[in-house]
Amino acid sequence: MHDAPETCPANTRSKPEALSALALRCLQNPILNAVLSSLQGQALILDRNRQTLAANRELLEAMGLGNPESLLGKRPGEAFGCVRVPMGSDGCGTSPACAQCGALLAILACQAQGAPAQGECLMRVRENGKEQAREFAVRAAPLELEGEPLIVFVIQDISPQKRLEALEKVFFHDMANTLQGLRMRSELLAHGDRGHNPAVRQIAELCEMLDSDLTHHRLLLEAERGDLKPRMRATSPREVLDSLEHFFALHPAAHGKGLDIHRGEASGGFDSDPSLLFRVLSNAVLNALEATPPGGEVRVWSHTLDARPAFSIHNPGAIPEAVQRQIFQRSFSTKASCGRGLGTYGMKLLGEELLGGVWNFTSDTTDGTCFTFALPPPQSP
Repeated sequence: MHDAPETCPANTRSKPEALSALALRCLQNPILNAVLSSLQGQALILDRNRQTLAANRELLEAMGLGNPESLLGKRPGEAFGCVRVPMGSDGCGTSPACAQCGALLAILACQAQGAPAQGECLMRVRENGKEQAREFAVRAAPLELEGEPLIVFVIQDISPQKRLEALEKVFFHDMANTLQGLRMRSELLAHGDRGHNPAVRQIAELCEMLDSDLTHHRLLLEAERGDLKPRMRATSPREVLDSLEHFFALHPAAHGKGLDIHRGEASGGFDSDPSLLFRVLSNAVLNALEATPPGGEVRVWSHTLDARPAFSIHNPGAIPEAVQRQIFQRSFSTKASCGRGLGTYGMKLLGEELLGGVWNFTSDTTDGTCFTFALPPPQSP
């Protein structure tokens, strides 16, 4: 984010004949045309007074224009139909509200620093006679054409992304409130039942599982956006293994299968975020259980690997080689009908990017499949 200017820029406009001549030079320059055609997003070439000289095909198609002549001389807000344009003394960039415009700030920062600048622009535009709120990601980069300073201005509509983020926040907030009430009532029910009805205990366990699933997906979204920060503290292998055992005690994926959680080497301690570590390892255990046929067994144990605290998860099946090559890709899934490919991707994102660990796995028809997660080595006191 760039600091807002105390006053709007001077109302300087390029003379029409100079603007037309410079636009023609842009049109005839093969390098500039190659730059325009290679850019992702809607792009404009602006002169020193922030006026349009040229536009790329993506922008022209989005506006339904056959050529950029109708955009010649327009500033970005004028080209995109910003409702604030008439409020300024000289159009786009000169109204009081423009002082907070992310597009203007990026362009001015680019001109002042001679370096690329980026930001977000919240713009109200008039479409079909109605005002619409739009959000854009903007980037301005300096370019020189035969000694003339120009600006490559790229704008991408991120309104759908912003709407999705807002809906996600509302969804997780509302679900958390509803689930909290459900958990409280299930706990009261379980306390009054005193273990006589197994269904009552199962309801409480299912509430806990649902809470865990919602938390996991919220953390994954925050991690992808870069908003999630781990809360490191002293943690023990036994604490982590106990959490896994408790979580999968009545999990549907473990029904009819064995889950051997071995604590033989679960000694010592390390610094980590136990909540995130549980999410990472529970994903791996869930994947192993889902890949194990009825009567099979999944083994989980803690150990030390090259002086690093480590956890391993083994199941008897083998992963096909074609699947192994894509195992940590975000959009890849072996569950073609309903899977979203977030299991192993989430393990890698949370485990490696946030906790600083390393995932490795081996898989063949003889020894089965074993995923190992090694945390960073403990810091010397």
